[in-house]
Amino acid sequence: MVVLTRLSSWLSNLFNPLFSFLYYFVYSAFVSLSIVQASIFLGKFFLIFLVPILGYIYYNVRKGKFTNMDVSHQGQRRALYYFVIGIALVYTIVSYLLSWETPYFLYSLMILLLVMMGINFWIKVSMHTTFNCFIAALFYQLNPTIGIIWIVLTLVVAISRLILKRHTLTEVFLGLVLGSLAAYSVL
Repeated sequence: MVVLTRLSSWLSNLFNPLFSFLYYFVYSAFVSLSIVQASIFLGKFFLIFLVPILGYIYYNVRKGKFTNMDVSHQGQRRALYYFVIGIALVYTIVSYLLSWETPYFLYSLMILLLVMMGINFWIKVSMHTTFNCFIAALFYQLNPTIGIIWIVLTLVVAISRLILKRHTLTEVFLGLVLGSLAAYSVL
């Protein structure tokens, strides 16, 4: 059981939603853009999304406001939703003002975040499951084989969340449903 718990923890960390988005962005940038364009695109992702969100979570864990880097507590997660939605809105506004090309799926992602935030008042949806399901659809558009592999990985990650007791079966299932609906909107 100890080995299963460690493996689940490793998988859960490796496929944390932020890292999963990073894997997708790196792959998509280097498949569809020149090296310079990919570097600019990834630089924006790092500076506007990854660093601020990881910094925000890390700061709140250090201050004792968040229990862990997963932000597993339902009440604590509310603040994370506000922060992430705020970051996405700022990015969208800056993109518009500077005439940057906004990734087409950002609007679906913002709606997904708003829905998850609303549902969070009643039940804590598995972000790992929801976002990895969404990312599987993004991968599928670029490379169907990777998309199918990613959905299998999503199911494994969903099981890891249950093993770690971070979520109930209902929370993981709801994550699969929401992620699938968001994925459908993208596809």
